[in-house]
Amino acid sequence: MKQLLLIVLILGIGACSGKPKRGVDFGSEIIKASSADAQRLFDEGVQALEEHRWSDAVERFRIVQSQYPDDPIALVAEVYAGRAGLRDLAVLEVGPANVDDAAMVALSQLAQSKVDERVRWAAAAYYAAGLATVGEHAEASSSLATYPSVSLSPLILAGDRPALQVLVAESLLGAGRYGDATGAYGRLWHLAERADLRAFAKSRAFEAAARLDEAELVDSTGGKDDFVRAVCGAALLERRAQRASEDESASLQALMTRIAPDLATIGEANRLEAISLSLAARGPAKRLAIGLVLPLSGAAAQAGRGALDGALVAAGAFDPKAPVTTLVMVDSQTGSPAEHVARLRLAGVSAIVGPLDSRLAGAWAKAANDAEIPIFALTTESLGGAAGQWGFRWFIDARSEATGVARVAVKEQGDARIVILRPNIGYGRRSAEWFATAARAAGATIVLDEEYDRTASDYSRLAARVAKLRPDAIFIPDTATKVGELTAFLAQSNVWGIDGLRRPDARAKRVQVHYLGTSLWNDPALLTQARSYVTGALIPAWSSSAFADAPSRQFFADYSRAVGRPPNDLAAFAADGVGFVRSSFASGHTDALSIRDAAQAKTLYRGVTGASRFGSGGEPVRTLRFISVADGTFSVSTRTATVGLDDET
Repeated sequence: MKQLLLIVLILGIGACSGKPKRGVDFGSEIIKASSADAQRLFDEGVQALEEHRWSDAVERFRIVQSQYPDDPIALVAEVYAGRAGLRDLAVLEVGPANVDDAAMVALSQLAQSKVDERVRWAAAAYYAAGLATVGEHAEASSSLATYPSVSLSPLILAGDRPALQVLVAESLLGAGRYGDATGAYGRLWHLAERADLRAFAKSRAFEAAARLDEAELVDSTGGKDDFVRAVCGAALLERRAQRASEDESASLQALMTRIAPDLATIGEANRLEAISLSLAARGPAKRLAIGLVLPLSGAAAQAGRGALDGALVAAGAFDPKAPVTTLVMVDSQTGSPAEHVARLRLAGVSAIVGPLDSRLAGAWAKAANDAEIPIFALTTESLGGAAGQWGFRWFIDARSEATGVARVAVKEQGDARIVILRPNIGYGRRSAEWFATAARAAGATIVLDEEYDRTASDYSRLAARVAKLRPDAIFIPDTATKVGELTAFLAQSNVWGIDGLRRPDARAKRVQVHYLGTSLWNDPALLTQARSYVTGALIPAWSSSAFADAPSRQFFADYSRAVGRPPNDLAAFAADGVGFVRSSFASGHTDALSIRDAAQAKTLYRGVTGASRFGSGGEPVRTLRFISVADGTFSVSTRTATVGLDDET
């Protein structure tokens, strides 16, 4: 192998020859054969290569080269023949391993040829992989020091891409090309499926970013790649924090809130938590700090990211004119609530927003009560006795939805005869029970309460039964997609929705009904699949772009501009949790006790999810708003309902 290395060095692959040619975009287009027979032979070789039938692969590629030497695919066949000679790659492992010397020479020569860049640099990358496989890691790294891109040639086979992306990133780092290396590690992080490779990519990327100058870090935090933004933003923040004065804490906080979503996206919950705690300790004496308890790791991390975005928008993170609020972020999936609350108290937080998980809420509420810090849980279940004097709940309430819809349907739309179609899942069954109880209490008759199998694909018999009953209304507590299926069968049985402001006409040829839904219907899928079937549907909505009130309109605009997509209910409730605390602070409630007192007062808070206050046990009392379907779009309904623990009064 040493003799082979001498040959390669003479050929000039070393890192010191010439300056790096940066910024090459290889694109994603592969090279195809101009001859169908050549392509067939080539594809057979690729299949053999992917199945580790090395000799068979080499044979096919050599046939392509000999029989079709002028075909564009011949050069790619030469690369892949060399790849077959490397056999099992072992880029990160310690060698030596056996590779074919002739294959290495062929790859090195092709890497020096004046051919298509995709061919040349694929050959160079495979040559470096061969060096690493036999344990010559330093030589492998130096051979790619002038690599012209942070990404791989599209000719690199899918199964080889993670290993070769490691080589490219390590080579760029070793060559002192720290910006390129950070981008290359970002490509590896996005590409890799193995947890150890992703962890490796993050660790090395942070190392590379730490060596960039401040101008490069600033430039990188404005890029398109969330990984690079997170890594470079954290490095920039740590560097500035070392020399910043107390007067500059606001600008540090603004930077932290800007990069927080990206740090959460790449799974850096611990780093995010540490940075936010550090910044909270730096702030001036009179400032607002809010603990934000979300799942930033594990299976629920995506939900946590959505809530984080909503909280950041509410904190004014994306509005340079808004006063800066310190959000001290905590990963609810790690550590004990008592330990976390103790750290939050030392950081000077005046309130806590979260967690999302009802199973964790009780322990968090107890810890907050012990520390005398108000906590606003974003859970679907009541805190019960754990609420104490400091616990409040602020989130979607399926029971409120079901009872609110029932009361409006009976008392305002005049629906006396109602059909309930309930899915065979817990949510559907519970919602149906709550709805039925409220509808009967309001004076309606449930003429049919039928459970259906969600896995079924034919609901024609059920639809026919409903049509014969000619009900005033139909309540379906299911997803928008499933509602689309059911209402299609109902339409085939001549059952169609009409506006709730009109009474169904018993003489009409069609069976006219008022469709009644839940907030799960507030989904574009409903308009795609059932827009003509569910005209006039009564749909409870906690947040919607259809609402024209100032808080909703402003939040949807700010969120969409900052995040690049419309918010969901989770983001809206997180925003209201943070927004309520900020509003209280602005009104003079500047400590934990006074914010608790503001929450216990009967004053309405008008936020993104509507007007609300807290009743006994910290349970929300709210004005439930509705949307409807008109002309194939969601529109605001004039209906409202007061829902919550104290809704009767």
